This record gives sequence, C-alpha cells and structure tokens, in this order.
Amino acid sequence: MQDLRQQLERLGVRIGVSDTKRRPRAAARPVEEVVGGEVVETEHGPCVVVDRVYPRDYRHGNINIAIALTHGAETMAGIARDPDLEGLELNRSAFLDVETTGLAGGAGTYGFLVGVGWFEGTDFRIRQLFMRDYSEEHALISLLEETVTPLSGIISFNGKAFDVPLLEGRFIMSRRRFPLSSAPHLDLLHTARRLWRLRLASCRLSDLESNILGLQRQGDVPSNLVPQIYFDYLRYGIADPLRGVFYHNLQDILSLAALTAVAGRVFEDPLHHGGQHGEDLYSLGRLYLHLGRSDRAETVLRAALDADLPDGLRPAAFRHLSFHYKRQERWDEAVDLWHRAIRENHGRLYPFVELAKFYEHRARDFQSAEELSSAAIRLVESSSPARAAWWRERRLAELEHRLRRVRRKKAKLEAP
Repeated sequence: MQDLRQQLERLGVRIGVSDTKRRPRAAARPVEEVVGGEVVETEHGPCVVVDRVYPRDYRHGNINIAIALTHGAETMAGIARDPDLEGLELNRSAFLDVETTGLAGGAGTYGFLVGVGWFEGTDFRIRQLFMRDYSEEHALISLLEETVTPLSGIISFNGKAFDVPLLEGRFIMSRRRFPLSSAPHLDLLHTARRLWRLRLASCRLSDLESNILGLQRQGDVPSNLVPQIYFDYLRYGIADPLRGVFYHNLQDILSLAALTAVAGRVFEDPLHHGGQHGEDLYSLGRLYLHLGRSDRAETVLRAALDADLPDGLRPAAFRHLSFHYKRQERWDEAVDLWHRAIRENHGRLYPFVELAKFYEHRARDFQSAEELSSAAIRLVESSSPARAAWWRERRLAELEHRLRRVRRKKAKLEAP
C-alpha cells in the first residue's frame, strides 16, 4: 500500500484532503449593511435598527400621508364605530406592523422584525427593529419599549387579532409589559371592510393599496414567504433576501398611514371623496345611520340611489332611506320611495305593509289599504318554498288580520 501511495505521489496524485486548498469563500454582507441600518447596543445586547423619515409632502400611492393628521378623534371613533377611540391622538399613535416566524401564534412564534411609524410634527418617522438571532429578542423588546412608551395609541391592520397579542406574549416572556396594551387601537382591517367590502372582492392590504391608494409595490416579498426567508437567514447567514422583507414591512406601515388619511377623508366628506361608487356611499349611509347621523345618512343614501348602485343593494338602500323618512314623519318622501320600491319589483314585503299602514291610519284611504294588503298576501303566498314555514304563517296571519280590519273600516265608512 505504501509503495502504491509513493507511486501515485510521484505521478502527482494526492490521496485525502489534508493538502487540498479550499476555494476562498466570499464573506456574506451583514444584514445592517444590506438594509441600511446599524447595530445598536443595549443593556440586553445588540439589535439592528433602521430609521427612515418621510417629509410632510410624501405621497404613498396617490395619497399624502400627512392628511391623516387633519382628522380628529371623533372621525376615528366614527369610522371604527368605537366610542373608546375618541381618545385616539393621531399625532401620538404608533402605526404598527410585525413580521413573524409563523401565523400560529403562541410561545413558539417570534416577531423577528417590528416596524413602528409615528408622526414627528408633520414628518413621518419609521423605525424597524430586527433580531439577527433569537438571543437578540430581549434587546429588540427593550428598544421597542423605549420607542412606543412616548406614544398613546395604536393603528394596525388586523393587529387586534394578531400583532398586539403576539407582542404582549413576547413582552411577558421577557418579564415586561407591553406599554400600549390598554391604549386606544384603530384596526384598519375592520374599517376597510366597513367602508369598501361591498365594492371590492377582497379587503387584503394589497388589494386596498391597488384599489384605494393607487399603489403597486415593486420588489415586494409575498407575506407567506417571509418566515422562510428569515429561517434561511438564520441557517445560512445570507442577508440579501431580507431586503425584500424590510421593504414589505416598510410599505405596510406607510399604507397604514395612507389608509388612515383616506378613511378619514371619506368619512368627513363622502360626496367629494367617495361619491363615484354607489356601493361605498351605501356603506357610509349604513354607518351614519348606526352612529345616529341621520342628515349625513340621508345625503349619501340618496346619492347612492342616484349613482350606479348594483341591483342587489338598491332594495336595502330604499328600505333604509324610507324608514329614515318615516322616523322623521316625512310621509310624502317615504310614500314615494315605497311606491318606487314596488314599481321596481324588488320583491320585498315591507313597502306593501308600510303603504297599507299609511293609507289605513293616516290617509284613511281604505280602498288603497285593502288593495295593498291583498297584494302583500299574494306576495307571501307566492314566496319561495325555501322560506321557513313559521315566517309564512306569521306573515299571513298578520296580513289577513289587517285586511279584515281594513274591510270593516271601509264598510263602516260606506254605510248610510
């Protein structure tokens, strides 16, 4: 064997790898260099921090995000249907978004990148905190606590269900308390659904950006790939793909500010900023009715009916507006809408019933009341078999009772 080795060595053949020279390997760029940040030392260790500032005239899509500062707490409470938000101060709120290692939640889910935006005067500042390893979580938590402690509110997208509970759990694991746990919280996912879901097929943030903000992201990373990119970074130390994750988080926060500006503007002046879509006007009309703002409700519901409101929503708009008139005893306008609903053949029972009531009790036109009651009975009798039997029986009993009463009154009036 030794002779064979010597012969091979004389021929220039080396056995084994002890003398093999390795190809020099290019050192991976550190993440702070890739994303334009710096490593900040805390008493709990290091953490990567990226700070960016956007001036007052910065536009995200077609929206100047500084417009958000023009909306008061009453507007925010209105669009959220939450009186507790009357204490929300937009100039002291944290626009919050967290990138995590998964969507399951629980103790095994980490928030490895936390982005916080807030207004400094009319400028908008965003700070992104990143942990390069799980051991840096305590430093991230410490810097996040320092960042949000001066703030008094939260604005998020689905943050009530996910981001804030996750952060509260991570703070507890670090033996701390999240400073904004009891702060007023505007969750824009619910606001977006309230304002735009009748028109949009989806209220995902990406769909809102393209349809509401006029924004198309360039170089973004899909949300479902974010955890795997972080795991690959932990395993191989390659930071370049994280540039897309930081961009994704940054765009989310800017979109929070822009959507806040748009939602407030639509709520305060719907005919100028939401009047081209009948579905949006109808949604606002329902919202105003819920808030007791009847004048605004009337204005936008009438505009919705005059706009290109889909046939599926017109019956509901007629109903809401007509009952608004009824509550105000504006009988001529209510009666006109009920007749229009019958002429448009919405197939709804209420206009027949309401007109029968009006002609019986107010106009004392028993002939019209009788005709409308009879028409209502025919409508119930011809209704879909899918209707519950109890509904049909109850409606028929009520209508037949009304018809008998109207006929008695009519007979009494016609008697000599």
